[in-house]
Amino acid sequence: MTERYWQRYRNAYYADPLNSDPFWVNVKNDVNRKRNPKHHLELYSICRSPNPYINQIKSSPNITHDTVAELICRDKACELQYCMSLQLVAAENRRRKIDLQGCESQQKIMNSCITQELQRIQSVEQKLRERTLGIENMDQKPIFITTKKNSQETMLIEA
Repeated sequence: MTERYWQRYRNAYYADPLNSDPFWVNVKNDVNRKRNPKHHLELYSICRSPNPYINQIKSSPNITHDTVAELICRDKACELQYCMSLQLVAAENRRRKIDLQGCESQQKIMNSCITQELQRIQSVEQKLRERTLGIENMDQKPIFITTKKNSQETMLIEA
């Protein structure tokens, strides 16, 4: 290959706006970066860390009981995601198979956690509704609600 060939190639390469315009160069770099999947340990650490997306969900005024239960059981969901990532690694590894029994146990643990938390949230909500509407049994104990803002505050709701 001659010097003149490479000069023509370079001029043709930079004549294309996808290769010369900074906007399109950045778009191309972003697309290439997303093509390379993240390591499963990095995904696990992202899942376990308090990231801005989770904080946005926590501070949302339209949060549902299901979302609260999922946030409470987030650590179990991270374990399930890690197991599924290892399953993917094992499927791609042809030489040495990683012997995993599947992720059924993590799936069951996560589902049972979400079910238990939903029941707990609904029972506390029912108790609060009964107490605010004046329908209560005299032998009921007070309900303690713990909120977390800047400091640990405990509210006591009594009949």
